[in-house]
Amino acid sequence: MKKNNHRISIIIRNINISMMFYMLFFVAYLIPPIYNYFNTEYFAFVNAWDEETYLSYQGAIGVMDKPGYYLLHVVYFLHKTGISGGIQNFLFDLIVPPLVFYMLIKSFIKIGVNKNSSYFYSIIILFGSLLLNTANPLISEVVQKKIPYLISGLESYPSILRTPNPELSYLIIAIFIWLAINRKNIFFLFLPLPFLYFAVAVPYFFVLISLYLYLRFNKKNVYAYILTNAISAIVLGIILCIMLHYIASSDQFFSSSRFAVKDRSFLISISFIVSLSLYVSTFCLAKYIKYTIRSEHHYVFITAISTLLFISNQQALTGFKLDPKNFEAYGGAVVASIVIALVCHILQDIFGDAKKGIICYYVTSMVKKAIALTVLCLLLSSQGFDFSELRYKIFLNNGIDYYYVDKIKKDSLHAIVPYNYLSSRMTLIEPKILAPPFSYQYNYPFFDKTCLLNEDIMRRAYNYIESNADSDSTLSESWRHLSTNAQMYFEIAKNNRDMRIGKDKMLCSEGNYRGDDFFIVPTNNREGWGYFPDW
Repeated sequence: MKKNNHRISIIIRNINISMMFYMLFFVAYLIPPIYNYFNTEYFAFVNAWDEETYLSYQGAIGVMDKPGYYLLHVVYFLHKTGISGGIQNFLFDLIVPPLVFYMLIKSFIKIGVNKNSSYFYSIIILFGSLLLNTANPLISEVVQKKIPYLISGLESYPSILRTPNPELSYLIIAIFIWLAINRKNIFFLFLPLPFLYFAVAVPYFFVLISLYLYLRFNKKNVYAYILTNAISAIVLGIILCIMLHYIASSDQFFSSSRFAVKDRSFLISISFIVSLSLYVSTFCLAKYIKYTIRSEHHYVFITAISTLLFISNQQALTGFKLDPKNFEAYGGAVVASIVIALVCHILQDIFGDAKKGIICYYVTSMVKKAIALTVLCLLLSSQGFDFSELRYKIFLNNGIDYYYVDKIKKDSLHAIVPYNYLSSRMTLIEPKILAPPFSYQYNYPFFDKTCLLNEDIMRRAYNYIESNADSDSTLSESWRHLSTNAQMYFEIAKNNRDMRIGKDKMLCSEGNYRGDDFFIVPTNNREGWGYFPDW
Protein backbone atom coordinates (compact mmCIF):
# COMPACT_ATOMS: atom_id res chain seq x y z
CA MET A 1 0.00 0.00 0.00
CA LYS A 2 2.80 2.41 0.96
CA LYS A 3 4.62 1.50 -2.23
CA ASN A 4 1.53 2.34 -4.32
CA ASN A 5 1.08 5.66 -2.52
CA HIS A 6 4.73 6.47 -3.14
CA ARG A 7 4.31 5.75 -6.87
CA ILE A 8 1.21 7.96 -7.02
CA SER A 9 3.03 10.84 -5.31
CA ILE A 10 5.89 10.52 -7.81
CA ILE A 11 3.44 10.61 -10.74
CA ILE A 12 1.68 13.70 -9.34
CA ARG A 13 4.98 15.44 -8.74
CA ASN A 14 6.19 14.65 -12.29
CA ILE A 15 2.97 15.90 -13.82
CA ASN A 16 3.21 19.17 -11.88
CA ILE A 17 6.84 19.68 -12.88
CA SER A 18 5.97 18.89 -16.50
CA MET A 19 3.08 21.36 -16.57
CA MET A 20 5.15 24.02 -14.81
CA PHE A 21 7.83 23.65 -17.48
CA TYR A 22 5.32 24.13 -20.30
CA MET A 23 3.82 27.15 -18.53
CA LEU A 24 7.22 28.81 -18.93
CA PHE A 25 6.53 29.10 -22.66
CA PHE A 26 3.58 31.40 -22.00
CA VAL A 27 5.35 33.39 -19.30
CA ALA A 28 8.29 33.88 -21.69
CA TYR A 29 6.35 35.98 -24.19
CA LEU A 30 4.03 37.73 -21.70
CA ILE A 31 6.78 39.43 -19.68
CA PRO A 32 7.72 42.01 -22.39
CA PRO A 33 4.20 43.45 -22.94
CA ILE A 34 3.51 43.59 -19.19
CA TYR A 35 6.81 45.39 -18.61
CA ASN A 36 6.05 47.70 -21.53
CA TYR A 37 2.62 48.57 -20.13
CA PHE A 38 3.99 49.73 -16.77
CA ASN A 39 7.06 51.56 -18.11
CA THR A 40 5.83 53.72 -20.99
CA GLU A 41 3.64 56.81 -21.40
CA TYR A 42 1.51 54.95 -23.96
CA PHE A 43 0.87 51.27 -24.68
CA ALA A 44 1.75 50.52 -28.31
CA PHE A 45 3.36 47.11 -27.94
CA VAL A 46 3.81 44.86 -30.99
CA ASN A 47 5.58 41.51 -31.19
CA ALA A 48 4.97 40.58 -34.82
CA TRP A 49 5.00 42.16 -38.28
CA ASP A 50 2.22 44.54 -39.28
CA GLU A 51 0.19 44.13 -36.09
CA GLU A 52 -0.22 47.92 -35.96
CA THR A 53 -1.93 47.73 -39.36
CA TYR A 54 -4.49 45.00 -38.71
CA LEU A 55 -5.14 45.93 -35.08
CA SER A 56 -5.88 49.54 -36.06
CA TYR A 57 -9.39 50.82 -36.62
CA GLN A 58 -8.72 51.83 -40.24
CA GLY A 59 -6.93 48.57 -41.00
CA ALA A 60 -9.84 46.50 -39.71
CA ILE A 61 -12.36 48.53 -41.74
CA GLY A 62 -10.21 48.27 -44.86
CA VAL A 63 -10.06 44.48 -45.08
CA MET A 64 -12.63 42.93 -42.76
CA ASP A 65 -15.01 42.19 -45.65
CA LYS A 66 -12.29 40.66 -47.82
CA PRO A 67 -11.78 36.86 -48.12
CA GLY A 68 -9.19 35.74 -45.61
CA TYR A 69 -9.76 38.70 -43.31
CA TYR A 70 -13.30 38.19 -41.98
CA LEU A 71 -11.97 37.65 -38.45
CA LEU A 72 -11.00 41.34 -38.37
CA HIS A 73 -14.66 42.01 -37.59
CA VAL A 74 -13.60 41.03 -34.06
CA VAL A 75 -10.98 43.82 -34.04
CA TYR A 76 -13.54 46.31 -35.40
CA PHE A 77 -16.09 45.30 -32.76
CA LEU A 78 -13.56 45.61 -29.92
CA HIS A 79 -12.60 49.10 -31.10
CA LYS A 80 -16.29 49.99 -31.06
CA THR A 81 -16.59 48.73 -27.48
CA GLY A 82 -13.65 50.89 -26.35
CA ILE A 83 -10.67 48.51 -26.44
CA SER A 84 -7.57 49.89 -28.16
CA GLY A 85 -5.44 47.92 -30.60
CA GLY A 86 -2.58 47.69 -28.11
CA ILE A 87 -4.79 46.22 -25.38
CA GLN A 88 -6.36 43.87 -27.94
CA ASN A 89 -2.90 42.62 -28.85
CA PHE A 90 -2.08 41.87 -25.23
CA LEU A 91 -5.47 40.23 -24.51
CA PHE A 92 -5.27 37.99 -27.59
CA ASP A 93 -1.73 36.89 -26.69
CA LEU A 94 -2.79 36.32 -23.09
CA ILE A 95 -5.84 34.20 -23.96
CA VAL A 96 -5.47 32.59 -27.39
CA PRO A 97 -2.19 30.58 -27.24
CA PRO A 98 -3.02 28.97 -23.84
CA LEU A 99 -6.51 28.17 -25.13
CA VAL A 100 -5.11 26.59 -28.31
CA PHE A 101 -2.66 24.63 -26.13
CA TYR A 102 -5.56 23.40 -23.98
CA MET A 103 -7.71 22.39 -26.97
CA LEU A 104 -4.81 20.48 -28.55
CA ILE A 105 -4.16 18.62 -25.29
CA LYS A 106 -7.84 17.68 -25.05
CA SER A 107 -7.78 16.44 -28.66
CA PHE A 108 -4.64 14.36 -28.19
CA ILE A 109 -5.96 12.78 -25.00
CA LYS A 110 -9.24 11.97 -26.78
CA ILE A 111 -7.39 9.95 -29.45
CA GLY A 112 -5.47 7.99 -26.84
CA VAL A 113 -2.24 9.93 -26.29
CA ASN A 114 -1.10 10.07 -22.66
CA LYS A 115 -1.16 13.40 -20.83
CA ASN A 116 2.57 14.13 -20.68
CA SER A 117 3.04 13.35 -24.37
CA SER A 118 0.00 15.52 -25.15
CA TYR A 119 1.69 18.47 -23.43
CA PHE A 120 4.85 17.96 -25.47
CA TYR A 121 3.15 17.52 -28.86
CA SER A 122 0.88 20.52 -28.26
CA ILE A 123 3.74 22.83 -27.31
CA ILE A 124 5.75 21.74 -30.38
CA ILE A 125 2.79 22.41 -32.69
CA LEU A 126 2.20 25.75 -30.99
CA PHE A 127 5.77 27.08 -30.98
CA GLY A 128 7.62 24.73 -33.35
CA SER A 129 7.60 27.40 -36.08
CA LEU A 130 10.62 28.88 -34.25
CA LEU A 131 12.67 25.90 -35.41
CA LEU A 132 11.85 26.71 -39.04
CA ASN A 133 12.00 30.50 -39.33
CA THR A 134 14.73 33.09 -38.79
CA ALA A 135 14.45 32.82 -35.00
CA ASN A 136 16.59 29.73 -35.53
CA PRO A 137 20.19 30.93 -36.21
CA LEU A 138 20.77 28.04 -38.63
CA ILE A 139 17.74 28.97 -40.73
CA SER A 140 18.66 32.65 -40.52
CA GLU A 141 22.12 31.89 -41.91
CA VAL A 142 20.62 29.92 -44.81
CA VAL A 143 18.14 32.72 -45.58
CA GLN A 144 20.90 35.34 -45.64
CA LYS A 145 22.63 33.41 -48.43
CA LYS A 146 19.59 34.10 -50.65
CA ILE A 147 19.68 30.74 -52.38
CA PRO A 148 17.55 30.91 -55.56
CA TYR A 149 14.12 29.26 -55.37
CA LEU A 150 14.54 28.42 -51.67
CA ILE A 151 11.96 30.00 -49.36
CA SER A 152 11.53 30.20 -45.62
CA GLY A 153 9.43 32.06 -43.09
CA LEU A 154 11.26 35.34 -42.53
CA GLU A 155 9.63 35.93 -39.16
CA SER A 156 11.74 35.84 -36.01
CA TYR A 157 8.81 35.10 -33.68
CA PRO A 158 6.40 32.17 -33.24
CA SER A 159 3.55 32.23 -35.76
CA ILE A 160 0.93 31.92 -33.01
CA LEU A 161 1.82 35.39 -31.67
CA ARG A 162 0.89 37.38 -34.78
CA THR A 163 -2.35 39.12 -33.88
CA PRO A 164 -5.09 38.97 -35.06
CA ASN A 165 -4.10 36.61 -37.85
CA PRO A 166 -3.05 33.83 -37.96
CA GLU A 167 -3.59 33.72 -34.16
CA LEU A 168 -7.42 33.67 -34.30
CA SER A 169 -7.37 31.26 -37.25
CA TYR A 170 -5.35 28.75 -35.21
CA LEU A 171 -7.83 29.08 -32.35
CA ILE A 172 -10.94 28.27 -34.36
CA ILE A 173 -9.16 25.38 -36.08
CA ALA A 174 -8.16 23.93 -32.67
CA ILE A 175 -11.74 24.27 -31.40
CA PHE A 176 -13.27 22.56 -34.42
CA ILE A 177 -10.68 19.78 -34.41
CA TRP A 178 -11.72 19.05 -30.84
CA LEU A 179 -15.39 19.10 -31.86
CA ALA A 180 -14.75 16.80 -34.84
CA ILE A 181 -12.92 14.28 -32.64
CA ASN A 182 -15.56 14.38 -29.93
CA ARG A 183 -18.49 14.15 -32.32
CA LYS A 184 -16.64 11.78 -34.66
CA ASN A 185 -17.76 13.85 -37.63
CA ILE A 186 -15.40 15.33 -40.24
CA PHE A 187 -18.06 17.90 -41.13
CA PHE A 188 -16.97 20.09 -38.19
CA LEU A 189 -13.52 20.49 -39.75
CA PHE A 190 -14.99 22.31 -42.76
CA LEU A 191 -16.90 24.92 -40.73
CA PRO A 192 -14.01 27.30 -39.94
CA LEU A 193 -12.72 27.33 -43.54
CA PRO A 194 -14.48 30.55 -44.75
CA PHE A 195 -13.12 32.54 -41.79
CA LEU A 196 -9.45 31.59 -41.98
CA TYR A 197 -6.52 33.80 -42.90
CA PHE A 198 -5.50 32.98 -46.48
CA ALA A 199 -2.03 31.65 -45.52
CA VAL A 200 -3.74 29.22 -43.12
CA ALA A 201 -6.83 28.47 -45.21
CA VAL A 202 -4.99 27.10 -48.27
CA PRO A 203 -2.88 24.43 -46.48
CA TYR A 204 -5.83 23.64 -44.20
CA PHE A 205 -8.16 23.14 -47.19
CA PHE A 206 -5.58 20.91 -48.86
CA VAL A 207 -5.46 18.69 -45.77
CA LEU A 208 -9.26 18.57 -45.58
CA ILE A 209 -9.62 17.41 -49.20
CA SER A 210 -6.96 14.78 -48.65
CA LEU A 211 -8.52 13.64 -45.37
CA TYR A 212 -11.96 13.33 -46.96
CA LEU A 213 -10.56 11.16 -49.78
CA TYR A 214 -8.55 9.10 -47.27
CA LEU A 215 -11.64 8.34 -45.17
CA ARG A 216 -13.89 7.90 -48.20
CA PHE A 217 -11.79 5.28 -50.01
CA ASN A 218 -9.95 3.78 -47.01
CA LYS A 219 -7.02 2.45 -49.04
CA LYS A 220 -4.13 1.68 -46.69
CA ASN A 221 -0.95 1.78 -48.74
CA VAL A 222 1.64 4.44 -49.56
CA TYR A 223 0.78 4.61 -53.27
CA ALA A 224 -2.86 5.30 -52.46
CA TYR A 225 -1.79 8.11 -50.13
CA ILE A 226 0.37 9.67 -52.84
CA LEU A 227 -2.52 9.44 -55.32
CA THR A 228 -4.93 10.91 -52.75
CA ASN A 229 -2.71 13.94 -52.28
CA ALA A 230 -2.11 14.35 -56.02
CA ILE A 231 -5.87 14.49 -56.53
CA SER A 232 -6.12 16.99 -53.64
CA ALA A 233 -3.53 19.21 -55.33
CA ILE A 234 -5.41 19.15 -58.65
CA VAL A 235 -8.80 19.83 -57.03
CA LEU A 236 -7.57 22.68 -54.84
CA GLY A 237 -5.47 24.08 -57.67
CA ILE A 238 -8.56 24.32 -59.90
CA ILE A 239 -10.61 25.91 -57.10
CA LEU A 240 -7.91 28.49 -56.37
CA CYS A 241 -7.36 29.19 -60.06
CA ILE A 242 -11.04 29.99 -60.66
CA MET A 243 -11.38 31.98 -57.44
CA LEU A 244 -8.20 34.05 -57.84
CA HIS A 245 -8.85 34.96 -61.46
CA TYR A 246 -12.36 36.07 -60.53
CA ILE A 247 -11.12 38.15 -57.58
CA ALA A 248 -8.30 39.67 -59.64
CA SER A 249 -10.79 40.86 -62.26
CA SER A 250 -13.31 42.31 -59.79
CA ASP A 251 -11.43 43.41 -56.67
CA GLN A 252 -9.25 46.53 -56.78
CA PHE A 253 -7.68 45.70 -53.43
CA PHE A 254 -6.42 42.34 -54.70
CA SER A 255 -5.29 43.59 -58.12
CA SER A 256 -3.22 46.38 -56.52
CA SER A 257 -1.61 44.17 -53.88
CA ARG A 258 1.47 41.95 -53.82
CA PHE A 259 -0.84 38.90 -53.98
CA ALA A 260 -1.60 39.65 -57.63
CA VAL A 261 1.99 39.03 -58.80
CA LYS A 262 1.82 36.68 -61.76
CA ASP A 263 4.51 34.02 -61.63
CA ARG A 264 4.72 30.26 -62.22
CA SER A 265 8.25 29.64 -60.94
CA PHE A 266 9.02 26.49 -58.94
CA LEU A 267 9.98 27.02 -55.29
CA ILE A 268 11.13 24.71 -52.54
CA SER A 269 10.66 25.46 -48.86
CA ILE A 270 12.87 24.72 -45.89
CA SER A 271 9.86 23.15 -44.15
CA PHE A 272 9.45 20.74 -47.08
CA ILE A 273 13.14 19.76 -46.95
CA VAL A 274 13.04 19.22 -43.18
CA SER A 275 9.80 17.21 -43.30
CA LEU A 276 10.91 15.02 -46.19
CA SER A 277 14.26 14.39 -44.48
CA LEU A 278 12.55 13.41 -41.23
CA TYR A 279 10.21 11.02 -43.04
CA VAL A 280 13.03 9.33 -44.97
CA SER A 281 15.17 9.07 -41.82
CA THR A 282 12.31 7.60 -39.78
CA PHE A 283 11.48 5.16 -42.58
CA CYS A 284 15.10 4.01 -42.83
CA LEU A 285 15.38 3.61 -39.05
CA ALA A 286 12.19 1.56 -38.99
CA LYS A 287 13.48 -0.68 -41.76
CA TYR A 288 16.81 -1.15 -39.99
CA ILE A 289 15.28 -2.20 -36.64
CA LYS A 290 12.37 -4.05 -38.32
CA TYR A 291 9.72 -1.75 -36.89
CA THR A 292 6.49 -1.31 -38.83
CA ILE A 293 5.32 2.29 -39.16
CA ARG A 294 1.54 2.39 -38.85
CA SER A 295 -0.34 3.13 -42.07
CA GLU A 296 -2.01 6.25 -40.62
CA HIS A 297 1.42 7.63 -39.74
CA HIS A 298 2.56 7.09 -43.33
CA TYR A 299 -0.54 9.00 -44.41
CA VAL A 300 0.22 11.95 -42.11
CA PHE A 301 3.82 12.13 -43.35
CA ILE A 302 2.84 12.01 -47.02
CA THR A 303 -0.01 14.49 -46.59
CA ALA A 304 2.20 16.94 -44.70
CA ILE A 305 4.95 16.74 -47.34
CA SER A 306 2.41 17.09 -50.15
CA THR A 307 0.82 20.10 -48.44
CA LEU A 308 4.20 21.81 -48.11
CA LEU A 309 5.02 21.14 -51.75
CA PHE A 310 1.64 22.51 -52.85
CA ILE A 311 1.62 25.75 -50.86
CA SER A 312 5.07 26.74 -52.12
CA ASN A 313 4.11 25.93 -55.71
CA GLN A 314 0.38 26.64 -56.07
CA GLN A 315 1.38 29.42 -58.51
CA ALA A 316 2.22 26.72 -61.06
CA LEU A 317 -1.52 26.02 -61.28
CA THR A 318 -3.08 29.40 -60.45
CA GLY A 319 -0.57 31.79 -61.99
CA PHE A 320 -0.57 33.98 -58.83
CA LYS A 321 2.35 33.83 -56.42
CA LEU A 322 0.28 34.82 -53.32
CA ASP A 323 3.22 35.72 -51.06
CA PRO A 324 5.01 32.36 -50.50
CA LYS A 325 6.75 33.79 -47.41
CA ASN A 326 3.42 34.01 -45.57
CA PHE A 327 2.39 30.52 -46.68
CA GLU A 328 5.65 29.18 -45.33
CA ALA A 329 5.55 31.17 -42.06
CA TYR A 330 1.92 30.65 -41.07
CA GLY A 331 1.05 27.39 -42.81
CA GLY A 332 4.18 25.48 -43.70
CA ALA A 333 6.00 25.92 -40.39
CA VAL A 334 2.99 24.58 -38.48
CA VAL A 335 2.66 21.56 -40.80
CA ALA A 336 6.37 20.82 -40.36
CA SER A 337 5.95 21.16 -36.58
CA ILE A 338 3.31 18.43 -36.75
CA VAL A 339 5.83 16.24 -38.60
CA ILE A 340 8.40 16.86 -35.83
CA ALA A 341 5.81 15.89 -33.21
CA LEU A 342 4.94 12.73 -35.17
CA VAL A 343 8.59 11.67 -35.42
CA CYS A 344 8.91 12.08 -31.65
CA HIS A 345 5.75 10.01 -31.21
CA ILE A 346 7.15 7.18 -33.35
CA LEU A 347 10.47 7.26 -31.48
CA GLN A 348 8.51 7.10 -28.24
CA ASP A 349 6.60 4.11 -29.58
CA ILE A 350 9.82 2.35 -30.59
CA PHE A 351 12.03 3.13 -27.60
CA GLY A 352 9.62 4.49 -24.99
CA ASP A 353 9.41 1.27 -23.02
CA ALA A 354 12.38 0.83 -20.67
CA LYS A 355 11.97 -2.94 -20.99
CA LYS A 356 13.09 -2.68 -24.64
CA GLY A 357 16.41 -1.13 -23.68
CA ILE A 358 17.22 1.31 -20.94
CA ILE A 359 19.75 3.28 -23.02
CA CYS A 360 17.36 3.83 -25.95
CA TYR A 361 14.62 4.75 -23.50
CA TYR A 362 16.70 7.50 -21.91
CA VAL A 363 18.05 8.72 -25.25
CA THR A 364 14.49 9.11 -26.59
CA SER A 365 13.44 10.94 -23.45
CA MET A 366 16.45 13.25 -23.68
CA VAL A 367 15.76 14.00 -27.38
CA LYS A 368 12.22 15.14 -26.56
CA LYS A 369 13.44 17.28 -23.67
CA ALA A 370 16.20 18.76 -25.83
CA ILE A 371 13.68 19.72 -28.54
CA ALA A 372 11.34 21.33 -26.01
CA LEU A 373 14.20 23.17 -24.33
CA THR A 374 15.53 24.38 -27.69
CA VAL A 375 12.12 25.75 -28.63
CA LEU A 376 11.86 27.49 -25.24
CA CYS A 377 15.30 29.07 -25.69
CA LEU A 378 14.39 30.26 -29.21
CA LEU A 379 11.13 31.69 -27.84
CA LEU A 380 12.96 33.57 -25.08
CA SER A 381 15.50 34.88 -27.59
CA SER A 382 12.75 35.99 -29.98
CA GLN A 383 11.19 38.03 -27.16
CA GLY A 384 14.42 39.86 -26.37
CA PHE A 385 15.90 37.68 -23.63
CA ASP A 386 19.69 38.08 -23.42
CA PHE A 387 21.25 34.82 -22.22
CA SER A 388 24.61 36.47 -21.55
CA GLU A 389 23.02 38.87 -19.06
CA LEU A 390 20.09 36.61 -18.06
CA ARG A 391 17.51 39.35 -18.56
CA TYR A 392 15.11 40.75 -21.15
CA LYS A 393 16.00 43.71 -23.32
CA ILE A 394 12.62 45.21 -24.19
CA PHE A 395 12.02 47.88 -26.83
CA LEU A 396 9.84 50.63 -25.35
CA ASN A 397 9.41 52.93 -28.40
CA ASN A 398 10.53 56.55 -28.19
CA GLY A 399 9.41 58.51 -25.17
CA ILE A 400 6.57 61.01 -25.70
CA ASP A 401 5.46 63.31 -22.90
CA TYR A 402 1.98 62.72 -21.52
CA TYR A 403 0.88 66.13 -22.80
CA TYR A 404 1.55 65.11 -26.39
CA VAL A 405 0.17 61.61 -25.94
CA ASP A 406 -3.10 63.19 -24.80
CA LYS A 407 -2.99 65.64 -27.70
CA ILE A 408 -2.47 62.80 -30.22
CA LYS A 409 -5.45 60.94 -28.78
CA LYS A 410 -7.64 64.02 -29.32
CA ASP A 411 -6.42 64.95 -32.82
CA SER A 412 -4.15 62.31 -34.35
CA LEU A 413 -4.67 63.48 -37.95
CA HIS A 414 -2.79 66.71 -37.26
CA ALA A 415 0.05 65.12 -35.26
CA ILE A 416 3.44 65.12 -36.98
CA VAL A 417 5.28 62.21 -35.34
CA PRO A 418 8.92 62.30 -36.49
CA TYR A 419 9.45 58.60 -37.23
CA ASN A 420 7.08 56.67 -39.45
CA TYR A 421 7.29 53.45 -37.40
CA LEU A 422 6.43 55.44 -34.26
CA SER A 423 3.65 57.31 -36.04
CA SER A 424 2.19 53.97 -37.13
CA ARG A 425 2.13 52.64 -33.58
CA MET A 426 -0.02 55.55 -32.44
CA THR A 427 -2.93 53.61 -33.97
CA LEU A 428 -2.68 51.22 -31.00
CA ILE A 429 -2.88 53.68 -28.09
CA GLU A 430 -6.60 54.55 -28.22
CA PRO A 431 -9.81 52.90 -29.51
CA LYS A 432 -10.82 54.11 -32.99
CA ILE A 433 -7.85 56.49 -33.25
CA LEU A 434 -6.84 57.37 -36.81
CA ALA A 435 -3.26 57.02 -38.03
CA PRO A 436 -1.25 60.25 -38.01
CA PRO A 437 0.16 61.51 -41.35
CA PHE A 438 3.24 59.67 -42.63
CA SER A 439 2.31 56.41 -40.88
CA TYR A 440 3.51 53.59 -43.11
CA GLN A 441 0.05 51.99 -43.15
CA TYR A 442 -1.15 54.66 -45.61
CA ASN A 443 1.05 53.02 -48.23
CA TYR A 444 -1.45 50.14 -48.23
CA PRO A 445 -4.32 51.10 -50.56
CA PHE A 446 -6.87 49.21 -48.46
CA PHE A 447 -5.86 51.36 -45.47
CA ASP A 448 -5.55 54.67 -47.27
CA LYS A 449 -8.84 54.39 -49.15
CA THR A 450 -10.95 53.98 -46.03
CA CYS A 451 -11.37 57.73 -46.53
CA LEU A 452 -10.84 59.78 -49.70
CA LEU A 453 -9.72 62.75 -47.59
CA ASN A 454 -6.47 61.04 -46.56
CA GLU A 455 -4.46 62.18 -49.57
CA ASP A 456 -5.49 65.79 -49.08
CA ILE A 457 -4.48 65.94 -45.41
CA MET A 458 -1.22 64.14 -46.21
CA ARG A 459 -0.34 66.84 -48.76
CA ARG A 460 -1.16 69.60 -46.31
CA ALA A 461 0.93 67.86 -43.63
CA TYR A 462 3.80 67.58 -46.12
CA ASN A 463 3.60 71.29 -46.93
CA TYR A 464 3.69 72.02 -43.20
CA ILE A 465 6.85 70.01 -42.52
CA GLU A 466 8.49 71.36 -45.66
CA SER A 467 7.99 74.95 -44.48
CA ASN A 468 9.05 74.20 -40.89
CA ALA A 469 11.96 71.79 -41.44
CA ASP A 470 14.65 74.44 -40.98
CA SER A 471 13.16 76.08 -37.89
CA ASP A 472 12.28 72.98 -35.86
CA SER A 473 15.08 70.76 -34.53
CA THR A 474 12.85 67.66 -34.35
CA LEU A 475 11.86 68.04 -38.01
CA SER A 476 15.35 68.89 -39.19
CA GLU A 477 16.56 65.49 -37.92
CA SER A 478 13.74 63.48 -39.50
CA TRP A 479 12.95 65.61 -42.57
CA ARG A 480 14.64 63.34 -45.11
CA HIS A 481 12.92 60.24 -43.70
CA LEU A 482 9.47 61.88 -43.64
CA SER A 483 9.93 63.39 -47.08
CA THR A 484 10.92 60.04 -48.64
CA ASN A 485 7.95 58.31 -47.02
CA ALA A 486 5.58 61.05 -48.20
CA GLN A 487 6.78 60.87 -51.81
CA MET A 488 6.31 57.10 -51.78
CA TYR A 489 2.78 57.55 -50.46
CA PHE A 490 1.87 60.18 -53.10
CA GLU A 491 2.98 57.85 -55.89
CA ILE A 492 0.91 54.94 -54.52
CA ALA A 493 -2.12 57.18 -53.88
CA LYS A 494 -1.96 58.49 -57.46
CA ASN A 495 -2.20 54.95 -58.82
CA ASN A 496 -5.17 54.05 -56.62
CA ARG A 497 -7.38 57.12 -56.70
CA ASP A 498 -10.39 55.21 -58.03
CA MET A 499 -10.38 52.71 -55.17
CA ARG A 500 -13.02 53.14 -52.46
CA ILE A 501 -13.30 50.89 -49.41
CA GLY A 502 -14.42 52.90 -46.37
CA LYS A 503 -17.93 52.59 -45.02
CA ASP A 504 -17.70 54.25 -41.59
CA LYS A 505 -19.09 57.78 -41.84
CA MET A 506 -17.67 58.83 -38.48
CA LEU A 507 -14.19 57.77 -39.58
CA CYS A 508 -14.34 59.94 -42.71
CA SER A 509 -16.00 62.94 -41.11
CA GLU A 510 -14.80 66.22 -42.63
CA GLY A 511 -14.57 67.61 -39.10
CA ASN A 512 -11.68 65.24 -38.39
CA TYR A 513 -9.75 66.36 -41.47
CA ARG A 514 -10.50 70.10 -41.50
CA GLY A 515 -7.88 72.72 -40.65
CA ASP A 516 -4.12 73.11 -40.84
CA ASP A 517 -3.40 73.24 -37.13
CA PHE A 518 -0.66 70.61 -37.33
CA PHE A 519 1.64 70.12 -34.37
CA ILE A 520 5.05 68.49 -34.10
CA VAL A 521 5.42 65.69 -31.51
CA PRO A 522 8.86 65.83 -29.89
CA THR A 523 10.32 62.70 -28.33
CA ASN A 524 11.90 62.94 -24.89
CA ASN A 525 15.16 61.55 -23.61
CA ARG A 526 13.71 58.41 -22.02
CA GLU A 527 15.85 55.39 -22.90
CA GLY A 528 14.26 53.41 -25.70
CA TRP A 529 15.05 50.09 -24.04
CA GLY A 530 13.94 48.55 -20.76
CA TYR A 531 15.61 45.70 -18.87
CA PHE A 532 13.96 43.00 -16.80
CA PRO A 533 15.17 42.06 -14.27
CA ASP A 534 17.05 45.35 -13.99
CA TRP A 535 20.26 44.11 -12.41
